[in-house]
Amino acid sequence: MNLLNKKPSRATAERIKNIIDNLFTEMKYAHEQGMELLWNPAEETSTQEVLDEFGTEAGELFILSAELAKLIAVLDPEYEIKIPTKEYSILESGEVEITI
Repeated sequence: MNLLNKKPSRATAERIKNIIDNLFTEMKYAHEQGMELLWNPAEETSTQEVLDEFGTEAGELFILSAELAKLIAVLDPEYEIKIPTKEYSILESGEVEITI
C-alpha cells in the first residue's frame, strides 16, 4: 500500500508516533541546552549570577530538571545526560547557591 492509499487509521497512528518521537527529541535537546547555558554561561556572567536571576524559583527549576533527566534516562538509557560538575545547595527559600 503506497503513501497515497494508506488507511486513515494507519496514517493517524504514524502521525501520533511522529509527534511523540519529536516531542521526546525536543525534550532531550531542551534539557541539554538548558544545562549548557546554565553551567557554561557567556563570559560576561557566571552560573551563580544566572541562578540569582531566577530567585526563589531556582530550586524548583533544579527539581524539574532532575525529574526530566530521570524520565529521559528511563526512556532512553543510552542517552548521555550531562551532569553538573559543580556542587550546589537548594536553600530553604528556593534559591540555589553554588558551593564550589
